[in-house]
Amino acid sequence: MLSDDLLTQYFRLTPIQLRALRKLGLMTVRDLLYHFPVRYDKGGSESTITGLVAGESVTIFGTISKLETRKSWKRRIPVGEAVITDASGSVKVMWFHQPYLAKKFAEGTFVKAVGTVTGKTGKPYLANPHVEAANPTDTGLFVKKDASNGLAALLAVYPESRRVT
Repeated sequence: MLSDDLLTQYFRLTPIQLRALRKLGLMTVRDLLYHFPVRYDKGGSESTITGLVAGESVTIFGTISKLETRKSWKRRIPVGEAVITDASGSVKVMWFHQPYLAKKFAEGTFVKAVGTVTGKTGKPYLANPHVEAANPTDTGLFVKKDASNGLAALLAVYPESRRVT
């Protein structure tokens, strides 16, 4: 694989994907290698579910369950829902306009969720958090060690084009 080779030599791409890649300026392997994030978002501090406070940015670890998709009651927008549970309790996670995220994880998967707590004091939830699969052995140890460097909670945000993930 050479840096000046076209991506079409290595990947089967649909015409829609090709247009989206052209829009992002990604045509060669070199373009893909030099496609850097637009910015980095800092995740919140690591917290247990019982310690969640509305308006706070947090990172929580737990097991995801009760995954479902539905339409909201009033505005009929698509919503993905799940529940994340740790040793201290559970919290609802909701993805508005992104119901496919509820289908991304299997029931019982250990995950890391980064987002802002919203909702009422008695019923907090995470709206549109960044959720990814995590290793249970990394909880606390890895995050706290790297948090002193400021690296553990950074999330890369790339420019987005429809039809390219």
